[in-house]
Amino acid sequence: MTLLLCTLLAVQPRFLGPPEKRPDAGSARPVQAGELAPPLVGELENPPDGGARTFDLSAIVGPGAAEPAPAVLIAFFASWCAGCADELRLVRQLASEYRSRGLRAVVVDLGGDDPLPASLLDGEGGAILVVNDRSQVAARRWLGAKPELPALVVVGRNGEVRAIAGCCAADAVASVRAAIDGALAR
Repeated sequence: MTLLLCTLLAVQPRFLGPPEKRPDAGSARPVQAGELAPPLVGELENPPDGGARTFDLSAIVGPGAAEPAPAVLIAFFASWCAGCADELRLVRQLASEYRSRGLRAVVVDLGGDDPLPASLLDGEGGAILVVNDRSQVAARRWLGAKPELPALVVVGRNGEVRAIAGCCAADAVASVRAAIDGALAR
């Protein structure tokens, strides 16, 4: 009995104390320029008439693209984000300005109480596609564990992230324009 008691006291039982905390090996970090774009797949909130009801970025950029685009501008939006309405105006402006050169624009809707303002999404040449990401899976994959909004991302034809920027500071807009120009020049 003494031997058993000594053995029990010599080894700290697993059930005592707080659980051991281990770092999350899969913790998300924001995507960086120069990296391949993570997957972006989701249901469209505004599917085109007679068109697909889902969006898959790999269908328009990267090696397996069925309908290749020279560049894609992705905007992450939420109605609770103070700067996101300005971001949508900028996306609409850039989409209209660069559409004839092949730029495609996509808004990823992270949700909120208010719907996206349709007037900000309709532009010359058609509406900007809106991908539903109310679960914020795509946002965390692209922007990290705690997505900071607003955020703009430019992806080139090969699936490489060309730029990622907040909005709408002059330097952010300039870097997004430069990335779009660079992607469309190739």
